[in-house]
Amino acid sequence: MGVSFTIIRPELAEFFSLKDVKIEGIIEGGLAEEAGLKRGDIIYSVNGKKVNMPQELQALILYMQIGDKVEVKIIRDGKEISYIVKIGKKP
Repeated sequence: MGVSFTIIRPELAEFFSLKDVKIEGIIEGGLAEEAGLKRGDIIYSVNGKKVNMPQELQALILYMQIGDKVEVKIIRDGKEISYIVKIGKKP
């Protein structure tokens, strides 16, 4: 997908009632950047499945094929946004 991610800090997660995955980095020119994802976005759902940990996100993507399209729901600046991201080769 072209992102690196981490678990949200507990105090931030508690404040926003979240246990999701925060994007720490975006591969420049990668498919995630093309789709509109940005550093700091909080991923909470992939293809309608709730994501609480980076491992859950990785597990969902692991069985997808290159070229598949994935609906990724994020929170950015307090707003929920949905993106379609194409799966590509891991760099």
